[in-house]
Parts: sequence; structure tokens; C-alpha cells
Amino acid sequence: MGKYWKWIRRVAITLSVLAVLAGMAYGAVFLAVEAALQVPATALLATTRLPPGNADEGARLARILGCRGCHRDDLGEACSPKSRTPSGWWRRT
Repeated sequence: MGKYWKWIRRVAITLSVLAVLAGMAYGAVFLAVEAALQVPATALLATTRLPPGNADEGARLARILGCRGCHRDDLGEACSPKSRTPSGWWRRT
């Protein structure tokens, strides 16, 4: 009977160590994500420079990629599916 308790103890210790390591990994990822989310948007804008654009190329890409399927003609806010489709087909009934 002593042999079984020895293996049960080993398995319990192994599972405990794995649980602690998993908790530490989860905590590290959580803290890294929280730190990344706390960066102010103005800091990101200051480091991000967009290349000069070509209006004709942008209009072509919007047309072929189907951007106007969801967005209004000025490509501003997205339309709600209800206003673009008849009878609310996306709802499960």
C-alpha cells in the first residue's frame, strides 16, 4: 500500500507545481497586456507616420475590397446590418 501513496504524492506534487507555473504564466501575460493597454493613444500617434496617400488608389481598393458593403458612401461609420438587409436575416429565429 505504501507504493501507491508514494505515487499519489508524486502526482499531487507534480500537478501542484504545474498549477503554480500556469498561474504565474497567466499573471505575466495579464500584466503585460494591462501595461500595453495603458499606453496613451497620443504616444502611439506620435510614433506612427502614414505615407502620403493616393486618393485614386484608395477609392479603387475600397471598391474592390467591398468596404462599401458595410460602411456608408463616405466610408465613415459602419451601417447596421438591419439597415442594409431586409427582414433581419442575421437573427436566429
